Amino acid sequence: MTTLAQETQKILDSSPVTLENLSTLPVIKLKELYKSNSQFRNDIDEAFKNLQNMPVDYAPRPNNNYWKMNNRANFDSLFMFFYKWSLFAPTIEDGLSAFIEPFYEFYYNNEPAIRIVTQFPGYEWTKYFLDWRKKYMDSPRSLWTIDDWKKDPSWNDYIIPEGGFKSFNELFTRKIKSGLRPIDEPHDLSILVSPSDSRLNKVENKLSEYDCITTKVRQKLSIKQLLDNSIFHSMFIDGSALSFVLMPSNYHHWHAPLSGIVVESRENVLGNYFGNPNFPDFFKNKNLGYNSDFSVFEVYRRGYYIFKTISYGYVAMITVGLDDVSSINFEPKFKDISGDNGVVVKKGDLMGHFAYGGSMIILLFQRNVLPIDTKISIDILQGKKVAKLNPVIVNNMN
Repeated sequence: MTTLAQETQKILDSSPVTLENLSTLPVIKLKELYKSNSQFRNDIDEAFKNLQNMPVDYAPRPNNNYWKMNNRANFDSLFMFFYKWSLFAPTIEDGLSAFIEPFYEFYYNNEPAIRIVTQFPGYEWTKYFLDWRKKYMDSPRSLWTIDDWKKDPSWNDYIIPEGGFKSFNELFTRKIKSGLRPIDEPHDLSILVSPSDSRLNKVENKLSEYDCITTKVRQKLSIKQLLDNSIFHSMFIDGSALSFVLMPSNYHHWHAPLSGIVVESRENVLGNYFGNPNFPDFFKNKNLGYNSDFSVFEVYRRGYYIFKTISYGYVAMITVGLDDVSSINFEPKFKDISGDNGVVVKKGDLMGHFAYGGSMIILLFQRNVLPIDTKISIDILQGKKVAKLNPVIVNNMN
């Protein structure tokens, strides 16, 4: 396996894609920003002073913090951290642990650090960093950990293109062989299936009348903001929501969870790339998203679809990119639908995919459509039954 030092030398020796030389590395701009912008510099310095110990049940570093260890609480360490992350290609095991978890620890309950990733100029720098990462992950240079992925027991479940994969993102977004994700009860329109391989949880049984999802930790998630002011947002007041959290090793395509007509879609709603201040709660005991605050995701980069069904009202599917590249890619026929330009969709149809990174899908339902006894806190494969939906009440359907 190639080492980081060898990978760096390869970039110095040749010019893959747009990575002409190390002067394009995001850390060069980070250092320039730290030197030239006093507010940004102050936020970084204050963030290191405000580092918080992680909860005692946080497995990687209980009651400690990555940045408090080994004299890392300084800009030079942050510079090297992002330098290494720029050229990182994950293995099966370290998709979260190598960089995403340590960076979470940097801004865990840390207001100055949150400002760095959510406000100008830090937000613009994170976008530049992830755009650069995407170019790298789309280049042949990023394949240096592919031998580790070949050890995955599910390797032979996927379609390998003639000549092999050309980049890590091509590997990451590989398609699964036909028949390995059968759709449960494909002709029964009442059966909702999972849109992805993921961890399934319920967000809330009843969405607030004030356009908000009230989670069990008493935080608010604005439906209107989540759907970027869609005219359909009010359909989901008093409704229900489910979350499907994908891990880096999951199959990263998503499919239609039910049949109907897509009456509206937006592929790219701008938002944050980082910034969950309390991620240990979200990942608690590896029970992804259970009993957690989903309000942070209303301002993450995302896309959405609005389905209109025959008997089960409107259903919204929101695709959220979480950390690292996490680009959101709709299938062409489902991009930016509006007005009378509806597109028929069949349960199980391929609708899009995420590039490398953590990812999540949220489904919203109208009132009483999702059964209250829907099983949650389970790992589920794409196409597997989630619930048998109840017909929508007539006066709740436009």
